Amino acid sequence: SVLGMIEYWDSSYDRELKEYKDIGDYGQVWFGEGTMKKVVNWVSSCPEVTPDSPILDVGCGNGISLVELAKRGYTKLTGVDYCASAVRLAAHIAKEEQLDITYQTLDLLNSDDVSNLGFERFSVVLDKGTFDAVSLSPDDSQQKRKVYSEMISRLLDPDSARLFVISSCNWTNAELKVHFEKEFDFVEEIPSPKFNFGGKSGSTVSNAIFKKKL
Repeated sequence: SVLGMIEYWDSSYDRELKEYKDIGDYGQVWFGEGTMKKVVNWVSSCPEVTPDSPILDVGCGNGISLVELAKRGYTKLTGVDYCASAVRLAAHIAKEEQLDITYQTLDLLNSDDVSNLGFERFSVVLDKGTFDAVSLSPDDSQQKRKVYSEMISRLLDPDSARLFVISSCNWTNAELKVHFEKEFDFVEEIPSPKFNFGGKSGSTVSNAIFKKKL
């Protein structure tokens, strides 16, 4: 799928950056504002997460989730994306909004990239569609999903809340539990709107909370 290819995302975010500069439109909110706000509301209401807890958004795109968290008083926010044009867009939006958010171009599947950044580890890692894009990679997606899970675990500080919050439109919560069971314990799901079809009920987006195993 093209959604697993960096060329697609470079082109998309270059276009969104131009549109933001031209008309102030920050582009697509992946899975919609409703999903984004459900996740932000969950983080904001979690007693283990304080305003100075380090929070990382992987595959941050335009950074809107971090913008929302910054407006709610969270102060240690970092966004990474393997697409440099996404990072440029996110940084431009944060500057225009006068918000202090750190952004960095990073290939999460590249161990050297992660090691060389010198990041402190994080209390919370957010993913809104990045695992989906990894899963759609045309090259050995199964191995990439394995590496992805290991890297998320590596980025979480074991002496913190160590929470991983993921939103997916390709995987059910049951499937996500299986994918991440080696490194993570399932905590809960954030409810999404349900639909009924053929006598069965389902959701268009899965929102799952995991905690890193010690």
